[in-house]
Amino acid sequence: MDVSPVNARVAIGFGATSSARAEDVVRLIETTLASLSTATLAALWSDESRTIVPGSSPPLASNAVIATLDRRVALARDVAAALGMDVVTFDAATLARVDGVVTASPRALASVATASVAEAAALAALSSRGRLVAVRTTGRNCTCAVAERA
Repeated sequence: MDVSPVNARVAIGFGATSSARAEDVVRLIETTLASLSTATLAALWSDESRTIVPGSSPPLASNAVIATLDRRVALARDVAAALGMDVVTFDAATLARVDGVVTASPRALASVATASVAEAAALAALSSRGRLVAVRTTGRNCTCAVAERA
């Protein structure tokens, strides 16, 4: 399901090559989340009924979204379905204007006309009210970043 980012508390942005598979992206998201500190995870997922185990992938919040470039919407839907999340996509021009991006990729800029996909998508999904809690990490044919509502 595609949703407005208005209600999202957490956004997981990803970028991907045309050869990336949903399994690649899901694996990177899980690895990225598992690498966050217990305090960060607790802040992101503050549901008291959940136990955060350091080094393991936490349960995903119902108010979290997957965010990416619009040309990867089919892949995003597969990733979101695997994780039980909603999807929001953006065009490259929108991502290129996002403030707060920490890393830039000349390869992404040449390929899709924005120097950041994962970080910019995560921030854009929170409508400029977000901050990065995990900057771009790289996996097999994909990148991932996590932002939370500030």
